Amino acid sequence: AIEAYPWIVDKMGTLDPAIDKAIEKANTAISKRKVEQMKAEGRPQEEIDAEIKANYDYRMERFQDRIRLYPNDLQIRFEYAELLWEGGAVDDALEQFQIAQRNPQHRLIAIVYLGRCFAAKNQFDMAIEQFNRALEDMPTMNLDKMFTLYHLGITFDKMGKKKEALDCFKQIYAVD
Repeated sequence: AIEAYPWIVDKMGTLDPAIDKAIEKANTAISKRKVEQMKAEGRPQEEIDAEIKANYDYRMERFQDRIRLYPNDLQIRFEYAELLWEGGAVDDALEQFQIAQRNPQHRLIAIVYLGRCFAAKNQFDMAIEQFNRALEDMPTMNLDKMFTLYHLGITFDKMGKKKEALDCFKQIYAVD
């Protein structure tokens, strides 16, 4: 697949974001397989960590290029925000999730991630506000609502509000 993509790009005359993402996905899969092999071979953790970091840096570079080329693509913004969150860049992720929440497809989960960002920054009141904002638009208990309730419960727990935390966890337990 990796060999075919450059040919497709050459024939199209431009790098389509979907093809760019497919190239990234293929390279990321190769890197993940390499990490698994390294673990199976008992390679030093430093080598494994270096491969994981190299893959993260590669993905970050690809997303930064996509953001530069397609600054108004809210799907790319959401995925970029997730990558930033994964890498612990909370402030940058917060900024991108604020933009990404304009995408109707990812609005609610982007709001939940905003809450998680605020919670990571110990801005618990802001976090709770975001979680409750998302919950208002989640009428039925599904995985997204359980995910939101879970993080709301964790936030309450960090604040020392054990009763509120327990209420959140009980709602999840009632269905799962």
